[in-house]
Amino acid sequence: MRDLAGFLRRFGWSAGLRLVSAGCGFFLVIFMARRWSAELLGAYAVVYGFYALLQVAPLLGLQFAVTRNIAADPSNGTRETRAAVAIALVAAVLFCIGLGVIGQTLYAQPLHRAFWLAGLALVPTGMTVALESALMGYKRLFLMMLVNAGENVLRIASFAVIILRGGGLEAVFLAFLLLRIAAAACYLADARLRQSVRLWQVERHIVRGYLGGAATFFAILLLASAIARLDLIIFSQLGSAADIGVYSVAARLYEMTLLAPIIVTVVVFPILSRLNAVDDNHFHELVRLLLRYSFALALPCALAVAAYAGPVVGLLFSAKYAGSVPAFALLVFSTVAVAGSQTLSSMLIIKKLQRYDLYALAATAPLLTVLLLALIPADGIRGAAIAVLATNAVQFVLKYRFCRRHAGLPAMLNDFVPASVAAAGAAIVLLVLHLPPLPGMSLAAAVYLGVILVMRGVSLCDLRALQSAVAMGGG
Repeated sequence: MRDLAGFLRRFGWSAGLRLVSAGCGFFLVIFMARRWSAELLGAYAVVYGFYALLQVAPLLGLQFAVTRNIAADPSNGTRETRAAVAIALVAAVLFCIGLGVIGQTLYAQPLHRAFWLAGLALVPTGMTVALESALMGYKRLFLMMLVNAGENVLRIASFAVIILRGGGLEAVFLAFLLLRIAAAACYLADARLRQSVRLWQVERHIVRGYLGGAATFFAILLLASAIARLDLIIFSQLGSAADIGVYSVAARLYEMTLLAPIIVTVVVFPILSRLNAVDDNHFHELVRLLLRYSFALALPCALAVAAYAGPVVGLLFSAKYAGSVPAFALLVFSTVAVAGSQTLSSMLIIKKLQRYDLYALAATAPLLTVLLLALIPADGIRGAAIAVLATNAVQFVLKYRFCRRHAGLPAMLNDFVPASVAAAGAAIVLLVLHLPPLPGMSLAAAVYLGVILVMRGVSLCDLRALQSAVAMGGG
């Protein structure tokens, strides 16, 4: 059980510090929503949305490849990291210029400087993305999460001071740029990582090796980022400034719900990488357990959040953002599909079948675009949420089919039945009885747990299988 305990300990550090970072960012959005108009919040959401779309692009989608290589051979980590940093810095400069040009071309003059400042922030971001990919390979999650948490605490403090003193978008994004530079500097205080930025020692054959496979990885990254941000970007062209601000609240709440699958992916990917090299049967068993239990946990959580989204939004953001409730109640169910999709993407990448991940993204990105263009004019904020939910569901189905056919994933449809039936029972409790939050959620949880236990949706055998798989993967 020592291996499983180590895995859970790293998961705890990762989850705790991610939650601190995300909590700071979430509080910041609440503060902005209460101090700014919906129009100004919408303008911030648009500029930051473009930055978020590109923030992991400087490494050209090679994050998983860097993590995989370093996890497989940590003694070669400095050379791998050095090549990754070189690639990221060159690409970041190009993306910086591109983001500035987008702002100048597509948006009004008041947003131009904010776009350029966000673009400049991509340069230190490129370095941090490369260094964080290395840290994941080394399993040094504590340092990575600590820097992220510290940056977010300082961000919320500096943004709050700026907003209280009447500062606008330009001041906010200038502070954002300076904090991104500070985060990169914190990583370079580490001796091992500092050796990785001696760019004059970059080995060209390692760079060429990464660039040789970058096209597929970059396409995957760009499409995945576009799918995550396309709703807000298209909304900024079709909706009013106030509607963008209202929808950005739903989108931000949805991003918070995505923390759990992100944390699981960060922690588990190195273990899966090593396990794949050691024992294929245990690798497939761990993937199956991750899919099964992520579904069993995410579905009831999404149901509970959707049932009581109205009071939460009213309490946190005030009544002027009540229009975001129907959208968030739909978006939260996308978390279930996204959790499964991330596990399946990890499987495809580790098996070096990332082209199938690309195929799934290439099929669903145009689908999302068409749905957004059709549904936003017809149904506004709710239409955008329906488009995102439908796209994520289709993407999960495609990746599941690819993993079944090409990566050896065992048939799993029966694994999802107990949680689905249990969730249906809990939904009936919530929708029919209309109880207050605490008794309603308690009774729904009791129904869910009772049904899933009776149907043997969870078992001690699964725990033993998980412990065995994690031990084999060096967890």
